[in-house]
Amino acid sequence: MVGRDQVRPLAPAADARSSDDGEATSQLKKSNARNSSNAADPIIKLNGVSITHLELINSTSTVPIPRPGSNISLTADVSVKNPNIASFKYRNTTTTLYYYSTVVGEARGPGASAKARRTMQMNITVDIMTDRLLASPNLVADVGSRTLTMSSYSRIGGRINMLSIIRGMLR
Repeated sequence: MVGRDQVRPLAPAADARSSDDGEATSQLKKSNARNSSNAADPIIKLNGVSITHLELINSTSTVPIPRPGSNISLTADVSVKNPNIASFKYRNTTTTLYYYSTVVGEARGPGASAKARRTMQMNITVDIMTDRLLASPNLVADVGSRTLTMSSYSRIGGRINMLSIIRGMLR
């Protein structure tokens, strides 16, 4: 009679539904519908840089040195691409320029609106503080090699507007 005993599970199967599951399922679907339209970050590209203001000291060395106390002004051609299917309205932008992890320049850009899946071009003036640049011990070697390796960080915060119905914040 050992063959007649069967093992029965104590807990119901995971896919069995009860009357309480209907409300929980509808709440989960509503939550997923709100979160399924994740906005992608804008893509920022630096297309070109031109020097608009530069004062140099006439020195006996072959390496020109910027005048202390004066600023170097650059005009940067920047493009902002909105990869989303919704328009993107952004506030004023801030770009920080680093030279060997030291802040040497800052730029501010105006706020605007980027249409869906479009690219906007803008010119931003960057002011470089020569006192901070001259304080770097690597400057003479970099100018001698005719390359100044700098990095930048831009932050654009704004709102997406999808069909004027759904709005979300980007940071």
